[in-house]
Amino acid sequence: MKKIFFLFLMAPIVVHAQFSKGDAFLGGTLSGSYSDFSSAKNPMGLNYYVRSIYSYSISPTLGFFTSKRFALGGTISVGGSGTEIGPDTNMQKNYTTNGSVAVMGRYFFPLSEKFMFALTADVFYSRSKDDNANGDGSRSIDKSYSTGLHVKPTLLFFPSRRWGFEASVGSVQFVHDQSLTKDVKTDNFNATFGAVSLGVAYYFRKS
Repeated sequence: MKKIFFLFLMAPIVVHAQFSKGDAFLGGTLSGSYSDFSSAKNPMGLNYYVRSIYSYSISPTLGFFTSKRFALGGTISVGGSGTEIGPDTNMQKNYTTNGSVAVMGRYFFPLSEKFMFALTADVFYSRSKDDNANGDGSRSIDKSYSTGLHVKPTLLFFPSRRWGFEASVGSVQFVHDQSLTKDVKTDNFNATFGAVSLGVAYYFRKS
């Protein structure tokens, strides 16, 4: 009787914070921002106005557990941003669109009945297009590609067996950028501590 009661108490831990080989998940992240009419000054001290700034990103993810702690998967991301700066007589506009594919690996560390910590790493390839228009009518378009490695910590919350919510704060990444329209390429290693990413996933459990 005592053994049965002990297993009953442990059941929620098994249900929420443990996976099996062959389990899978489908989820992603959605982010966006918008601001309008924020006054600013350029380095020469002239008054300018940021008419609007926006950004968006959609990143669906599919993963499969190769063990109870490790999952492999892939991510496709589509995003863009835009900025319009200047007075009405000399508006400068910049629009960026980008898309990427990535192979992802994630290692899970159970914390409690409903929480897990994970290290998420992905190797990615992305393409982007920058469209710049000046107030004098001139225009320039730059296309580029990037490859790199991206590592971030992730905290996961499981309110039920099937659903999980996740949040990542900060990341470390190495990125190689190369322009397709100019003879320009760069290699960067950087760490970000303020970027927040929120996501949700549905988990397909075998048992």
